[in-house]
Amino acid sequence: MGVAHWVKKSFAALGTDIRRMREVPEHNLLGLRAFNIRTVIDVGANVGQFARFARANFPEARILAFEPLPAAVAALRGLARRDSNVEVFAYALGDVEGETHIHLHRNHSPSSSLLNTTQLSHQIYPFTEIQERIPISLRRLDSVVATLDDPLAPEILVKIDVQGYEGHVIRGAANTLSAARACIVEVNRDSLYVGQASFEEIVSALSAVNLRYCGNLSQVHAPDGHVIYLDAVFIR
Repeated sequence: MGVAHWVKKSFAALGTDIRRMREVPEHNLLGLRAFNIRTVIDVGANVGQFARFARANFPEARILAFEPLPAAVAALRGLARRDSNVEVFAYALGDVEGETHIHLHRNHSPSSSLLNTTQLSHQIYPFTEIQERIPISLRRLDSVVATLDDPLAPEILVKIDVQGYEGHVIRGAANTLSAARACIVEVNRDSLYVGQASFEEIVSALSAVNLRYCGNLSQVHAPDGHVIYLDAVFIR
């Protein structure tokens, strides 16, 4: 056996895993890099974390960023001023349209949700406890896409990270998802939000538009080893 094997074995004894970068899902994107992604739809964009990640991996793509929180929208608009291929939509997406409220988590805006948090959420993530309900607008992705001046260029990647509300977004996006090449969805395995979509529900809904589960881009574990939440990848 080679030196690399023994180095890896030695680190494993210390609880550390060494892998080649091409073996790490966050680096190889589970094969998504091979697609000619020209449109990225970022649902739950927050301050542009995924938008910047998408730009690094798909430099020619048009990015449509959807985010209802005012402070996050301001950050996204700053990003859009520096990148003319980023478009900002200052509302949330779901399966109905109208006015509603979102639970803004004051100490951690990325975990904010249209859904109430559970006691388990507060136990695991205490920063979710301090909240404020703020009014927002809610749209359906299919309705938004139908009114765009410029049609979406294939191939399309849809990312959905809306803290348990993913099922609602998917139900309001059937036509758009039917044209998508791939979809990345955050899925909670622990019960963090009241009425959150389950992994099984999301797999079923995306299978209905011929997007098939192919693995996890990343996942977060509890101290006992079970998965709290994950970023699942679906490919046509």
